[in-house]
Amino acid sequence: MTATRRRPPGDPAAPVIATGAGAVRGRTRDGVTRFRRIPYAVAPVGPLRFKAPVAHPGWSGVRDATTPGPVGQHAPDWLDTRVVRGHPLVEDPLYVNVTTPVPERGAGLPVLVWIHGGGLIFGSPNDPDDEPTATAASGVVVVSLSYRLGLEGFMPVGGGDDNRGLRDVLAALEWVAEEIEAFGGDPSRVTIAGVSAGGSLVLALLTLPAAGRLFHAAISMSGAQECLSTAAAAQASTSAFERYTGTEASLDGLRDVSPAELLAWSRTPAVRHQPDRALWIGVHQDGEAVPEDVVEALVAGRGAHVPAVLAFTREENAHRKWVPAASLGPARVAWELGQVGVPAEATARYRALHPGLDDGRLVGRARAETSFHAFALRIADARAARAGGTTWVSQFEWTGPGSGATDGVAAHGADVAHWFGNGAAAGAAPGSVSGRMQGSLRGFLHRRDPGWAPYAPPDRVVRRWDDPVRDEHDPLADLRAFWAGRDITCHWAAPVDTDRVEVRPGGTREPSTGGRP
Repeated sequence: MTATRRRPPGDPAAPVIATGAGAVRGRTRDGVTRFRRIPYAVAPVGPLRFKAPVAHPGWSGVRDATTPGPVGQHAPDWLDTRVVRGHPLVEDPLYVNVTTPVPERGAGLPVLVWIHGGGLIFGSPNDPDDEPTATAASGVVVVSLSYRLGLEGFMPVGGGDDNRGLRDVLAALEWVAEEIEAFGGDPSRVTIAGVSAGGSLVLALLTLPAAGRLFHAAISMSGAQECLSTAAAAQASTSAFERYTGTEASLDGLRDVSPAELLAWSRTPAVRHQPDRALWIGVHQDGEAVPEDVVEALVAGRGAHVPAVLAFTREENAHRKWVPAASLGPARVAWELGQVGVPAEATARYRALHPGLDDGRLVGRARAETSFHAFALRIADARAARAGGTTWVSQFEWTGPGSGATDGVAAHGADVAHWFGNGAAAGAAPGSVSGRMQGSLRGFLHRRDPGWAPYAPPDRVVRRWDDPVRDEHDPLADLRAFWAGRDITCHWAAPVDTDRVEVRPGGTREPSTGGRP
C-alpha cells in the first residue's frame, strides 16, 4: 500500500498516515507529531507465545495512535520503579512509537530507533526521562519500541524460538525499513541507540547480518555485558528455573503456566543474589537468530563497518544503591573481586588504582569496569583494528549543579537525559555540558560526526563529559592495562545448588550463597 498523509476535516492537529498494515492517526503538538502504539507484530499469545514475532496482518479503518501503551511487562518487585509501578502485566508488547517533525513522505530525515533499558526484565519506551522525543525537534524521526522481557523474552524454551526479545527488536527494525519513509524518515539513515540492556541489545545487533542493512549507525549507552549471556550460562539458568519450579522449560511444560505465574517465578530470591542470578537470562548464541557468541564476536571486531558511539558513565553501578556495605573485610573483598576476574594476588594492585574507595565502592568499581568500561574499551580497540572501523568513546563524569547526580557520582544512566534534552536538561545553553551533548548527538545522527576524534591507537581519544568538557588521549590507560589479558566475562547466571522451590501458590527459600564468605 502506498503510504500517504491525510487529516480529518476540521482537525489539522490529527494527521493520518496510511501504512502498509493500515492507517494510523497521530497528534501534533509543540511542533512534532506523535504516533503511539503502532503494532509491528501480532500479539505473542496462544500458539505464538515463545515463538518468533509474526508481522501484523493489518487492520481496517483508521487506528487511533494518540495514546501511549501500557508499560513494564515483567518488572520484578525488587526493581519496582515509577515507570512500571501500578501498571498491569502486558502480554502484547509488540508496538512502536513514532515522533516526527515532518510527517510527510519524501522529507528524508535521519531516523533514531530507541531501545529502552531495564536489565531485559523491565522497562518501557514511554519513560519521559529516557525516551528521546525531544530529539525529534532537531529534524529527526524518532522511533521507540517495546519487546518481550524476562523469561518470556529470553529463556530458552524447548519447541520455541530462542532470543525472542531480540527477534522482536529485529522485527521492529524491519517495520522501520518498510514504513518509516511515510513518516518523513529516510530508511537508509537509521541509527539504533539504547541504554543499559538497550545498549546491550545494540551491541548484539552489531554482530548480526542485519548490521548495515536495517541500521547504519549505532549508539550504545552503558551497554551491560551481563545482558549478553553465553549459551552455557543461558542453559544453566534454564536448568535452574526447572529445578526451582519443577516445570519443564518447553512448550508443553509451560502451556498451562500463565505470564503472571512466570513473572512470579522470576521474582524468586534467585534473581536477588550474586552470582546466583539464576533467572536472569541475556542474549545468547542459539545458532539461528544469534549465530555466534555475542561477546566473542564483539571483541573480534564484528560489526566494525557500522559507525558507533560507545558511551558510559564514570561510576556506572559503583554507587551506594548497588554496592555492598562500606566495610566487608579482606576475605569478602578478595572473594567479590575474584568473581569479576581479579585474582587474590592482584587485589592490592587493584586497590592502589582506586585510592580512597571503601570496600563496597571498590567492589562496585570492579563490577562496573568489567561490565562497562573495560568491556567497551576492548570492543573499541577491536573495532579500530578492523579496516574501516570507526568508533567514538565518551565517559560522562559531570556531578555539578544541573547534572542530576545523586550520591555525588555519575551513576548508571545519568547521561541519558543530557543526550536527549529531557527533564532539567531541556533548553540547556548550547555551550553547557547538556547543550554540547545534545549537539554531539545531532551531529552523529545527521552527519555521522559527534564532534570529537574517533577512538584508535595510539591516541585512543575519549570525550569526557564534565565541566569543562574535554577530549583526552587514553585517559583510561591504567584501567585498560590492568584488565588486559584478564577474563572479564560476567557470569551472573549460574546453576543454583538448591532443592525445588515451590512458588505456586507460595513459599520460597533463599538460594545458595555460591561460596560467598
